[in-house]
Amino acid sequence: LSAGAELGSRSAFALFGRVSRSRAEIDGFPPPLFELGDTGEIEKTTDFSVGGRLSHGGFDTADAGGFAGALALYWSGVDRRTSDAGAETFAAKGGRFGADYAASFRLTPAIAIEAGGEYERTSADVSGVDEIASAGAVFALAEATIAERLTISAGGRRDEFSNFDGATTARVAAAYAIGKSTRLRASWGEGFRAPTLFELNFDQFGVIPNPGLKPERATGIDAGIDQRIGAVEFSATWFRQRVSDQIDFDFARNGYFNIDRVESDGVEVEAGVAIGARFSARIAYAFIDARDANTGAPILRTPKHSGSASLAFSPTDRLTLSAAAFLNGKEADFPTGNDAFARLDLRASYALADGVEIFGRIENATDATYEDVSGYGEPGASAFAGVRVRRW
Repeated sequence: LSAGAELGSRSAFALFGRVSRSRAEIDGFPPPLFELGDTGEIEKTTDFSVGGRLSHGGFDTADAGGFAGALALYWSGVDRRTSDAGAETFAAKGGRFGADYAASFRLTPAIAIEAGGEYERTSADVSGVDEIASAGAVFALAEATIAERLTISAGGRRDEFSNFDGATTARVAAAYAIGKSTRLRASWGEGFRAPTLFELNFDQFGVIPNPGLKPERATGIDAGIDQRIGAVEFSATWFRQRVSDQIDFDFARNGYFNIDRVESDGVEVEAGVAIGARFSARIAYAFIDARDANTGAPILRTPKHSGSASLAFSPTDRLTLSAAAFLNGKEADFPTGNDAFARLDLRASYALADGVEIFGRIENATDATYEDVSGYGEPGASAFAGVRVRRW
């Protein structure tokens, strides 16, 4: 459930809330053969999330003195319990509360600054181990446009954690416009991610908790081009990323662990065309070579080849129809790799009135059988329908 409203001409608020309960029968490795098969385990989960966002100010021109800001608050929780023949085998509760604020200010028509802060408190009770962690961050980004063609930005971020040492990261980027139809771009940046309480304490299915997990650190660089030729848009991006102590899960190691060094190189290309106001098409392809730098082994569940293609058609002003195909190449996984697969999704929406529409979608319309994680089948053909109200 979500709702929002405008507060005058320059402010607005939005609220959302969601609660769900689920029951799942879990496959496992029962004795005496300890092969993947049906078990008596049942998992019951209850989770909720609520939050809100208040935005104010804003500037639609390059005039100096423009200001915009947004404050967001959120709270979520989950209670997950697993039982076998009525006996509880696993229990976990978790909660998350957070707040963030970001503001943008234009110093001159060519220079803008964005700054803000974040705070998050998480709690986890996993099989009797109760922990609380908090994290905070501040960040700032400056962007300057030179001679209307060159845009340069630079920013920094400082993160602090209650259970890990803090970290400072930076990012710089540049884009150069050649005429009105070509743009060259490049960026360099750093990243940092601390292990979650769930990753530190997870012990389901005989998994051994690993309180010694280290934070991830990453450095990446990319370069690309955006091109428009008439109604056709095209973009291509080359990237390289190096991660130290990447957090991953491996059944062979029986839990979460750190990969010492991960190297990823790849190319992403995308093209789209709009024919009038009623028809559009888009196609995308990605090549990613992600590997353990020490052993040369591919990173699990990361396909080298993936892509998508979509079509959208609006036969009337009220009706929109679309189809999207997703292609996923072979993946390394444990205990066996995952085969390549293709999935087709269909969508439709119809506007009943201004701000009110009905919609429906069919995911995996061809009822394809595939696995994104070895041993865990994905849902077959699934249908959904609903009503969306944007404004009363």
